[in-house]
Amino acid sequence: MSWRSRCLQLVAISALLAISAGALWQFRLLSSALLVLAVPFTLWAIGLYVYMRFGPGKYNLDELRELVLEGQYDDSDLPDVDPEGDLFCPCCQSVYNVKFGVCPTCATRQTRKK
Repeated sequence: MSWRSRCLQLVAISALLAISAGALWQFRLLSSALLVLAVPFTLWAIGLYVYMRFGPGKYNLDELRELVLEGQYDDSDLPDVDPEGDLFCPCCQSVYNVKFGVCPTCATRQTRKK
């Protein structure tokens, strides 16, 4: 189950509890209890969304930093780049010459190691 569907389930549960509390407003104790239960579900859904959206990603850059510092990662096996070659723009999927510096179609700037 994805985290988005989990958030939607928690929001649905809290909305159902709040609606039930509104429908049972004549019974103050039961209505208050349902509202008290709705608040944690809402906060849990918001917290889960914020954590999954802005929290730590699936890639750990500390491990890469350790590999570089230990010397286990070497970029010498990477293919050489032709300094007069063409670039591929990931935004508009066009190919243009490196001398332009920016994509002539969508004005996306590409950087290249020299």
